Amino acid sequence: MISLPALTMIPENIFKLQADSMPTEKDADPYGDVLFFSRKSGWIITKLEDAQDMIEEYNCTHWTWTPETPSADSYELDSTRTEYLRNTGWLKD
Repeated sequence: MISLPALTMIPENIFKLQADSMPTEKDADPYGDVLFFSRKSGWIITKLEDAQDMIEEYNCTHWTWTPETPSADSYELDSTRTEYLRNTGWLKD
């Protein structure tokens, strides 16, 4: 789980966590992740299958899609950070 600072989100792409609007597999990114919102923690990236835990343990109230991963050419990272991101699957070339 990763907690993120407040992101600029388009309101129509933020959904309440309710029985009729839970995220599904088609809403998850290629790694199976979705963003969940908690007033205490902000936006949290976690696995889709953890949605119920996000509601019960973190009091998450909303969800949205994860942002696209930028290509390596769109930003500069030192070699240690780049290698770590590649090894963990966060960096796509």
